[in-house]
Amino acid sequence: MTIPLKLLGLPILAIAEILKPMDPIELLNLSQTSRKVSRLIFLANTHRWEVSFDKYIIIHTKKYSYNKIITQTAKWMSVMMTKNGNSEAKGWRTLYWKSADWISLVFHIIQVFKCSITKIRTGYSMNFQDFQRVMEFIMARQSEMKLLELTPLELDENVLEGIFKRIKITDTLTIFHKFSPKFCYRNDPKHIYIKHSGWFGLKNLLDSNCVSMELSWSSLSNRHLNMFLKKWMAGKYPNLHYLKISGEKLNFKGKILGIELPIEEIEDPWVVEDTIGGTIRTCVGSVQIRRPDGVKAYIHMDESGAFPFHVELTFFVWK
Repeated sequence: MTIPLKLLGLPILAIAEILKPMDPIELLNLSQTSRKVSRLIFLANTHRWEVSFDKYIIIHTKKYSYNKIITQTAKWMSVMMTKNGNSEAKGWRTLYWKSADWISLVFHIIQVFKCSITKIRTGYSMNFQDFQRVMEFIMARQSEMKLLELTPLELDENVLEGIFKRIKITDTLTIFHKFSPKFCYRNDPKHIYIKHSGWFGLKNLLDSNCVSMELSWSSLSNRHLNMFLKKWMAGKYPNLHYLKISGEKLNFKGKILGIELPIEEIEDPWVVEDTIGGTIRTCVGSVQIRRPDGVKAYIHMDESGAFPFHVELTFFVWK
């Protein structure tokens, strides 16, 4: 207790200079010595940091990330330090925490550092009650999140719709859960991947402004895709870079953009690849098309290699 008492007697600027060199784990341990000290931790510019979690609680600073396993419940815990963009351990820290409840630790981190939770991957270590509790805490403090990934939890769709009305996902939304056809979502992140996308209908598609969309088990038909792609040909959807849709309602009858189905170049196929939203996207065996303004795109439509009896369309806009 000697150090915190000495700290409290210093001018604010001096306290800030002492705190700034400390890493997040040192600051968290210090924050538990007294309430007065915990209220000063933000002077280390901790509001610039970000917190994310899946099976780890991760604190992201400018250079390093600090990773703590969610299921670890001892009163002292090992925290792995990694350099941003690298998973190799650069060091270890010891965090002391009085409670076995990992959610209370998340709340303490946010309250003390005054930073945002930017990414959540629910993983398989979180139930819906935990998820709802965390989201209520987040929504009381912020209106946006960069990334949300929902694995097959026992989700309450009404509660989830309410969450989506209160918080905007700006970068990436990934949903593995199977919703009812009545499920409604009106957000517009840059990247979406929906495994069971039967509820994502024509209106969702036509209203989207995404950079990339991947929709599996889709209820969309050839006619719907034609409507969307014709609008793209007319200059709409300037953000679109990658579209992949597969489902049982797609077939090889008729044409897409006037091209006979299936759409596959065998003799001289185009293979295009790019990293989009942190994921490598490819389009193999595609046919090149051009919009009237000269923008190139590559289209491929054939049987899905991932889902039996599904037809898959891939549309790749060259940027």
